[in-house]
Amino acid sequence: MKQARKVVVDTNFLVLGFQFGIDLVRELDRVVEERYELVVSEMVARELEMLAAGRRRGTPFARLALRLIHEKRVRVEKSEERVDDWIVGYARANSALACTNDRGLRERLRKARVRTIVMKGKTHLDFY
Repeated sequence: MKQARKVVVDTNFLVLGFQFGIDLVRELDRVVEERYELVVSEMVARELEMLAAGRRRGTPFARLALRLIHEKRVRVEKSEERVDDWIVGYARANSALACTNDRGLRERLRKARVRTIVMKGKTHLDFY
């Protein structure tokens, strides 16, 4: 059986997805036309935990993102490097897709020839 395509997701993408009311799993199912596995770095998981413990506007959305990670069995990979560096390196090494709205990271991924999924119009996902 063919191995599932890895889809790497950054913190902002997860939080904004919930903030805008986008069903990330349904949209990824629509956009990624093959079997896939969601992956985050442990730094993303830690950042979500810190956001979820706070009292800021994004707190409830961070909690929903953490629930998604636990309920959908998102793979949490060990990482020591900065999140953006890890995402670019991991995506290249694993022929993964990447999900981000961060303009700088999108540009780095484009230069590294990594296909990237972004939010369009705060309503749906599509390839960048």
